[in-house]
Amino acid sequence: MGGIIVVDFIDMRSQDGRKLIYKTMKDEMGNNDRAKHTVLPLSKFGLMQITRERVRPQMNIITKEVCPTCNGTGSITASILITDQIEQHIEHLFVKQNETELVLALHPFLYAYYTKASSRNG
Repeated sequence: MGGIIVVDFIDMRSQDGRKLIYKTMKDEMGNNDRAKHTVLPLSKFGLMQITRERVRPQMNIITKEVCPTCNGTGSITASILITDQIEQHIEHLFVKQNETELVLALHPFLYAYYTKASSRNG
């Protein structure tokens, strides 16, 4: 990896912690990285900037994020279980919380389940 790299330590409030991270990063890169690089101390916004010379072209850059729905498991909750949870929450709102109105936004699959099921039943 080369170019400008920005690492976000935005919640790091401790000045001692910031200094330790900066020192550790400088030491690790100095000991293990043969490419020309510069590590700057954390900014007041908690961002660490690193510049690094590109040594060779990178062919396989892998970036990924954890799915917010399944948390990276590759599975989702079955629709029938989701409908049970929705129904429990709705019952709680109307019975225990005495709500009188509700606006419900659903995924199209669940919407079809509810609308087709209710049209079959009456």
